[in-house]
Amino acid sequence: MNSVAVDPQDGVWFVDDGPNSRILQYNPTNSEFTSYAIPEYRWAVPDMGPARIAALRFMSGNVWGTRLTAQKILRLDPHSRKITEYPIPRGASPRGLAIGSDGAVWYAAQVGTWSQN
Repeated sequence: MNSVAVDPQDGVWFVDDGPNSRILQYNPTNSEFTSYAIPEYRWAVPDMGPARIAALRFMSGNVWGTRLTAQKILRLDPHSRKITEYPIPRGASPRGLAIGSDGAVWYAAQVGTWSQN
């Protein structure tokens, strides 16, 4: 497991970087888990796991995450179960993630520079 975060409704979110590559939501009220599959990345990085999400954030009911090895930012709509991915410059390893009050999504990359999507 990797990347744990708590949403505004006190749901607990985890990322499974193992072979299942999924985001898990734990509801502490009813003690149930919900699983969301993360899209496969066709160029797997050895010893890094297929998901490699470094940060999770929440806004307007969506879950945002940084995909280190895929060099993308993802947005999960838990209601539709749809994941949308946004590419970032090749070679960047997005780690930090912040969402401004205006809805702008910002990331910080270990390699490369920061950007706004």
